[in-house]
Amino acid sequence: MTEQQQIWFDKLAKDREDSAKTLEKPSMRGIKNSVVEKYSDQAHFIYELLQNANDAKATKSSFQLTTDGLYFRHNGEILFSVSNPETEDQDKENNTLGHINSITAIANSNKTESSIGKFGVGFKAVFQYTETPHIYDPYFQFRIDRFIVPVKLDNDLADRQKDETVFYFPFNKAEMSAEKAHSDILEKLKKLVFPTLFLSNLQEVKWNANSDAGEYTKKNNKPKQADDITYEKLELYQQIGLQQTKEKLYLFSRSTEENHSYSIGFFLDEKDKLTPKQFSAFCFFPTKETTNLNFILHAPFLLTDSREGIHRSKEHNTKMVELLSQLAADSLLILKELKLIDDEILDIIPYKNIEYGHNDFFDDFYQKIKQKLKTEEILPAKDKTFASKRNAYWADSPDLANLFSNEQLAELVKNENAKWVFSTIGRTRDKEITDYIDGGSERSWDRKEPNLIKSNMDFENKIADLITSNFIKNQSNEWLHKFYEYLSERKSYQDKFKTKPIFKDIQGNAVAAFERNNEELHGILFLPLDEASSTYKTIDPELLKNKKTKEFIENLGIKKPSLKDEIYNNILPLYEKDGEIDTETHFKKFFTYWKNAGRPEEFISLIEDKEFVSYKTNEDETTYRGIANEIYYPTTDLVKYFESKPDTKFVDLDDYYSFITEEKEQQILKDFLLKLGVRVLPIIYKRELKAYEERSKFNLSYSTGNSELYDKYIDGSKELIKNIDFERSKILWGFLLKYSDLNIIFKATHKYFYRTHREEYFNSSEFTRLRNSKWLLSHNGEFVTPSEITINELADGYDSNSELERLLGFKPSVVLTETERIASKFESEEEAEEARKALEEKREKEKRKAERKTSGTNTSVDSEDLEGAIESLENLSESVSKPKTEKEKTNKLPDFDEDEELAKGIEDLKKQLEIKKSRVDLAANINNSVKHSYDWFNAYLQLLTTYGEKQDTQKQKSISFQEIKPYKADNKYFLLCGASSYISPEIENADDFKVSLVFGNGNRENITVEGVSKKGQDLLIYCREPLTGNTLSRFSNIFKVEINFTPVIDLLDRLYKAFTNDNYIDEWETIQEAIPSLNFIYGPPGTGKTTTLCNNINDILAENPNTKFLVLTPTNKAADVVCKKLQDINPNIYAVRLSRPTDPELEESGIYVDTLDNKSLHNINVVTSTIHRLPYFEINGEKDGEIFEYKLFKHRNFDYVIFDEASMTGLHYITFAIMALFKTNPNTNFIVAGDPKQIPPVIEIDEKELENFDFQDENIYKMMNLESFNPEEQIIREIDTIQNLDKQYRSIPKIGQLFSELSYSSLLKHDRETNRKESKQLPEKFKNLISSNVTFVDIPLNQDNSIFKVNKLFYSSYHTYCAILVSEIIRYFDEINEKEQWTIGLIAPYKAQAILLNKLITSYGISENVKVFSDTVHGFQGDECDIVFFVCNPNNYFYSGHEKALLSKEYIYNVAISRAKDYLIVLHPYTAISNPFINKIGHSYKNNFGNTKILNAKDIEKALFNDENYIENNSYVSGHDNVNVFGLSEMKYFIKANDTAIDIQLRELKDLKTNGLTVESNLKQTEFANQNGGLKIVGKIDLSQFEKHKK
Repeated sequence: MTEQQQIWFDKLAKDREDSAKTLEKPSMRGIKNSVVEKYSDQAHFIYELLQNANDAKATKSSFQLTTDGLYFRHNGEILFSVSNPETEDQDKENNTLGHINSITAIANSNKTESSIGKFGVGFKAVFQYTETPHIYDPYFQFRIDRFIVPVKLDNDLADRQKDETVFYFPFNKAEMSAEKAHSDILEKLKKLVFPTLFLSNLQEVKWNANSDAGEYTKKNNKPKQADDITYEKLELYQQIGLQQTKEKLYLFSRSTEENHSYSIGFFLDEKDKLTPKQFSAFCFFPTKETTNLNFILHAPFLLTDSREGIHRSKEHNTKMVELLSQLAADSLLILKELKLIDDEILDIIPYKNIEYGHNDFFDDFYQKIKQKLKTEEILPAKDKTFASKRNAYWADSPDLANLFSNEQLAELVKNENAKWVFSTIGRTRDKEITDYIDGGSERSWDRKEPNLIKSNMDFENKIADLITSNFIKNQSNEWLHKFYEYLSERKSYQDKFKTKPIFKDIQGNAVAAFERNNEELHGILFLPLDEASSTYKTIDPELLKNKKTKEFIENLGIKKPSLKDEIYNNILPLYEKDGEIDTETHFKKFFTYWKNAGRPEEFISLIEDKEFVSYKTNEDETTYRGIANEIYYPTTDLVKYFESKPDTKFVDLDDYYSFITEEKEQQILKDFLLKLGVRVLPIIYKRELKAYEERSKFNLSYSTGNSELYDKYIDGSKELIKNIDFERSKILWGFLLKYSDLNIIFKATHKYFYRTHREEYFNSSEFTRLRNSKWLLSHNGEFVTPSEITINELADGYDSNSELERLLGFKPSVVLTETERIASKFESEEEAEEARKALEEKREKEKRKAERKTSGTNTSVDSEDLEGAIESLENLSESVSKPKTEKEKTNKLPDFDEDEELAKGIEDLKKQLEIKKSRVDLAANINNSVKHSYDWFNAYLQLLTTYGEKQDTQKQKSISFQEIKPYKADNKYFLLCGASSYISPEIENADDFKVSLVFGNGNRENITVEGVSKKGQDLLIYCREPLTGNTLSRFSNIFKVEINFTPVIDLLDRLYKAFTNDNYIDEWETIQEAIPSLNFIYGPPGTGKTTTLCNNINDILAENPNTKFLVLTPTNKAADVVCKKLQDINPNIYAVRLSRPTDPELEESGIYVDTLDNKSLHNINVVTSTIHRLPYFEINGEKDGEIFEYKLFKHRNFDYVIFDEASMTGLHYITFAIMALFKTNPNTNFIVAGDPKQIPPVIEIDEKELENFDFQDENIYKMMNLESFNPEEQIIREIDTIQNLDKQYRSIPKIGQLFSELSYSSLLKHDRETNRKESKQLPEKFKNLISSNVTFVDIPLNQDNSIFKVNKLFYSSYHTYCAILVSEIIRYFDEINEKEQWTIGLIAPYKAQAILLNKLITSYGISENVKVFSDTVHGFQGDECDIVFFVCNPNNYFYSGHEKALLSKEYIYNVAISRAKDYLIVLHPYTAISNPFINKIGHSYKNNFGNTKILNAKDIEKALFNDENYIENNSYVSGHDNVNVFGLSEMKYFIKANDTAIDIQLRELKDLKTNGLTVESNLKQTEFANQNGGLKIVGKIDLSQFEKHKK
């Protein structure tokens, strides 16, 4: 030590003594402890010592562990120094701070930010084991006392070598025993991880401890350089005792601008091939930062104080990860040159979509390596070559890449550089590998480019399509044998290759074995034949010499030619090439094959257009040949019919009978000819007309583009009518009856363009001829036109037909009602009277039964009273005989057994009382539970299950409809209109649908239905297979349509079982505390709630394409709307819909699925379902070859669960969904979208009993105290969020403001106020009735006048006058509308009113331009119409003000008026009843837009009929008797009604004058009019299927 050093050392000691006194104060002791105890691994200081040795340029180091202490030695060139303690700050900045200054300081080391340096905080960890570290080197010998005070030692260490530095740490720590210190350090020395690997100088670390010893050494090979990367092969040796291990690796290094080195190391196995090894990240030594990477990395990271973690927030560390990941990617090019890259590189690189490092800190490695593989020619390819992405093709299986060489692949894909990549790895081996290498999609809705390859290649769908005849022709037979062997092992592929040119014929050309024609295969390649002159193609005999190839060829079906082969290969081509035709020979062969082969339809389709059928005409005796469908079979009627047309072609039967002589064979001949298309009815011809000549003649629409007109006429009818006689007339009439659809004949077509392609119909020339010509013989013996007589006035010999009667325009006949037709069946009045009495008695009995069922009251029931009633019944049952069992019953009618009947009644009543008692008990449980607790929901669900119709789930239910109409051109979707009873939304979940078409003659035809969708009070049905033309042609003859189905499965029971399974959800007391974070979207009507949801989904997927969504809705309709909106926003989103098809547009996209498996869910972005499926729907899974199932709500990978229309969703369903899905995945995000001001969930409890409970309007918004739309009144939990949608896009401001003020605190903005067009223009004439956007109509209400009273229909209500008035308004609107497209909604609060409106509108036959939808308010939620009629009639027992009445609910009015886009008409008995909600709506309109004018219904009648009492004066209303027999009424509205049925007959009256308008009667003979004497019958409405009081 020099004199100067001695001075500074002494000053330093004095300075540190002062500091030590401060540290030793009680208030400062924590600082010392925090420094010492930073490390969870206290022996970590060993790494610090090694680092300091490396910084001192030591090459060797050693540890000697004794029972008293630890010695550490190294041969470093840099020795200890000391500097002036007064200039430490400046020295530190200049990096000249003395080592002794540093080692005796706290947080004042001489380390720089990105290197370890000397003696930082890490060295202080030695004070866990010692109080006085000793340091010896050539210049200084000192110890450290009191944590920081240097004390000079008098003597050097005796055994210290020259130039050697020695540290000695005596185990003199009071809190740490020497034994514990020895044990800790020994354990650490044995487990050092590559201590020399990333140190630039230190090559050797040895240690010994009594009997234990070990060493760590590093052997370097000569480094190499590749651009700025230094790489070398290293060998690392480790010996612990006698056990030695060796690791080999390639280390790749770069330096930063500050000259700090960072490295990536790839390990090698015993064969010097890359092998995966995972280690934590290194900063010279291992940290505790896991990487999940299969190689090692090192960089000078900035570490946490404990030196175990990497600072995430430091920009330096982020930069280092970027540099390391780029180095790893760039190293791949060097590994390629070192021949170390092959298919097993996937074991090394990060290909899995997992978390690399905590919070994806090392995720950049995944991205940069993947990008390198995309952009460089580095992908391992077949034959030890490499390919770039544009030339890379990946086979589905290694077998495929093994079969086709790279050269063959290049020829197939027409890319000379194409190569098989990853050829030893099948594309289907590992899903994560497949996603990494491929990850593309060729689906039209989800098209994505593959990640690393040009294309994946499978054999059946890719290679098979690329194989051409030239390719096969160029291949050797040796390769073809391998190819056929490959095919023979894959039978599922063989059908496709039957028609591919994969064989060589005898000329060496590549040919297919078969040819497909109309779905049938025909052989075109055959086994070699004996005849040398054969015209058949035969297979190359050389191929047959290989045994396996021969077996394959024969198994494929290649054989010697048959008669069918002769026809197909030799005869039919003659007709295509105008070859020489031997008509008789060919006909014989055709006929023989067809007859002997089982009369195949496919064969007929091959030959039906060939000219080989012999025919003659009456013009000469020459026999010609022609096409079958241009020739007639010579029946007596046809021959007579065509006498006036001698050029008509008839089959030359004499020619055929010359060689077909047996009568049985001649009948088969006839069948053959008819199958070919020979005619038995006159041909209907289509001819094109000149548009410019015909358009004005038929008053056709103007066309701005091409215009085409096509007329229809019947062959020979013109000539026949010119030469009419009675026999010819009857023949023509008979032919007309046999045509399947007369409209096809009677309608001509105009195809034109006006803004879009359009089509309209007008009368064909045949229609005009048949209506205007005198060709029918009357019973008076005169030939007349149809309009001159009734059909009953025809001469005998014409069969009656209502369709012909209507179309040809006969005079109308009186039509009997159904009851009159039944009465006419009896031969005497006495029999008719007996029948009437029997029916009357039966009806009275049913009436009494119905009255008994409904005679209960709303008073509460005492459980004890019920107990007593049940006990009394049990006592009574003991005194009577028990009902007979099924086995005791016989087929004969037994005597009436009073005891037995009484016993039955007692049993039934006992069951009812037991159920009622259980409901009382459950209601008590509900009231005694904390509201919305688990126990509350448990009791609530149990109560609901007692109302389920379990006993009916196996019974078929039935609804009949008046009409069936095609809905889509594919003949799979049809709309059933005019329902006989209310259509519940639950029908969409029903099973076993069967639709019966009932025709006017009583015949039935059943069609199978796959699914149904409710469209208001119409039903859209979906048939899996299209209906045949024959069925469609008879739609006009349908009398009614019946649909039978099995009701919905017991959904509530399934929910209850799931709810009470503690594996699915946990119990809770307070719902506000138990339910997870919810993100609310509050969306009033027309604010685009669903659009907002779908945009959110799209935005999230744009940021993270792997996000998974589950969307749950209360109805199929709502689920379909979500899917449609998603497709509109982004068709590439992969969504599925759990359901049978319910929407034709969605069905075309293939979105519907009935099953799901966990593999497919990996690729699906969005799963949409009704919420009712959630408790029971199961996902199929497979693991280790075993199949298993698990519930949808147990699927763990849904990131977001969205509830659309949540306010309509049953609280029991949505609560279960949230709690179950949250238990499965606590990280799930829940989005709740809805509007509590609209329709609440429908509770499955009778309305009368529901009045005793307080949960009829419950929804999740109400449960979470979120009902108001006003943000100032909204109170949500801190963990919840809410988004209020405050701009409505649907309604014009005059309508939008009404529901904004009614329910949304006047906060809604109206988009159409500034950004949208004005309302649609009403027809000018209609403005005489309705001229304002919002109209109020006062309807009369008088319980003493049948037409004006509110009637009861089972448990629903209707107002007859209101229904008739609205129907007449709409019919008038339709008549004066000039082809403008309109949608009109008829909204009623009660089912009966909605059904009555629907029936009336259906019977009026409104045109296609005006779409009318009638439904309840509940059924209309989510819909919108141009015009809305809100028929606000009260019910029959609560006129106003009753809190339980439906019309006392604000949401009824909110939903009803908010459906209107442009016009709203509210019909209400203003004069008779004061309704606060209607008044509020009226005042709102007045305050915003001026005075409201309330129209009187009689003013509307005056405008429509020129008579303000027209409907009353032309109505007859009476009770509905048990038997109703009545004829044609002179009243326009003939009505019979009671509490269980209503019949209405409508009769049109002639020439009704209105204000300047003439409404023409249906009695006028207009084209295609219904000529039923003006009588229309609205079918009986049967509501016996109603659940009592259901909303």
